[in-house]
Amino acid sequence: MKIKSKKIVYKCPIFRVEERKVILKDNVEQTHWIVVRQPNVTVVALTNDKRIVLINEIRGKDDHKTIELPGGKLDSYNPSKNEAKKQALQELESEAGFKARNIELLEIAESNSNWRERKYYHFAAWNLSHIGQELEEGEDIKVKLVKVEEAIDIAENRKMTFPDENDAVLKGIEFFKQRKLL
Repeated sequence: MKIKSKKIVYKCPIFRVEERKVILKDNVEQTHWIVVRQPNVTVVALTNDKRIVLINEIRGKDDHKTIELPGGKLDSYNPSKNEAKKQALQELESEAGFKARNIELLEIAESNSNWRERKYYHFAAWNLSHIGQELEEGEDIKVKLVKVEEAIDIAENRKMTFPDENDAVLKGIEFFKQRKLL
């Protein structure tokens, strides 16, 4: 599929809708409407005592308790890697209360379908200092430090609230092992 043209037909603070004229096989032209979300950052963080930083956040109308990585959305739809890194560090500090001396991009994953699109910047962080949370008004976040084995179990059994974070946890742990941090 080749995109011939696209235009924004709706925009709000958390997503936009694009109308795209596309060329399919055999030169067939179609119009698609795609919900595009701003990119998201997450951080797989390793404490100095070899624990993985997870958070529990209360979300939704039924006060559902989530299992997540520290993270959040970026303001820009097309951020630089440096902007994503800066946001990842800020999310780790505010949501989990840790400052990282080292951070590295693990991957940029994409979620694409015929109706939605989003990028995910996954980072690994280590050499952490505890500085305390600075939650935004209305946030209800509890930090959960888990042993590596428990983090692997959570990810392998797809228990993270957001599906992309299961793979990020496993990639982060593999990264830490390759760096001989575990």
